[in-house]
Amino acid sequence: MDLEFEAELTLQRLQPRLDLVWQQTGLDVGLVQSFEKRLREQWPRLFELLFRLYGQRYDFFFHLEQILSAAALSWVSRPTPMRELDQERILNSNWYLSENLVGGALYVDLFSENLGKLRDHISYFKDLGLTYLHLMPLFA
Repeated sequence: MDLEFEAELTLQRLQPRLDLVWQQTGLDVGLVQSFEKRLREQWPRLFELLFRLYGQRYDFFFHLEQILSAAALSWVSRPTPMRELDQERILNSNWYLSENLVGGALYVDLFSENLGKLRDHISYFKDLGLTYLHLMPLFA
C-alpha cells in the first residue's frame, strides 16, 4: 500500500470537515493558513503512524476526522503567546536541548499528597531552578 498516496487522499477527503471548523469559528485567514501549512508538513508522518496502529479498524477514518477536528479547534482556542512560542519552536527545532530548560519528575501523592498542595511548593521548584515538572501518574 502506498501510504503517502493514502495520506494525501485522506487529507483531501477530510478537508471539507476542516473547512467547516474554520467557517464555524471565523478564524483569521492567516491563522488558518498557518495551521494548514503545518498540517501538510506533518500529516504524512502522523497518518503513517496512526495507520500502522489502527488502519485495520473499521472506524479508522472516523477517528482521523475526530483527531483533525480536535486539533483544529485547539488551534482556534490557543492563546496568541502560545502560538508565538510554537512558531519559535518550529524555527528552532532543538529548543528542548536548551540549557535554560531544567525539569523534574515527581509523584504528586508522594511529594505533596494532591495537586492542591503541590501548588504550595511552586516557589521551592523555582528556587531549585526548575522550569517544568513532569507529574507522574496521578492516583485517587
